[in-house]
Amino acid sequence: MGAGVSDAKEGRYAGFLRKVEDDAASVIKELENVF
Repeated sequence: MGAGVSDAKEGRYAGFLRKVEDDAASVIKELENVF
């Protein structure tokens, strides 16, 4: 039971990290376009 909860938490955290990485990638791309 506890493992399922921790798995869900891990998945949400991993998804959050992936979103942050995607956002950072687009910001970097925008900066490269500016410079």
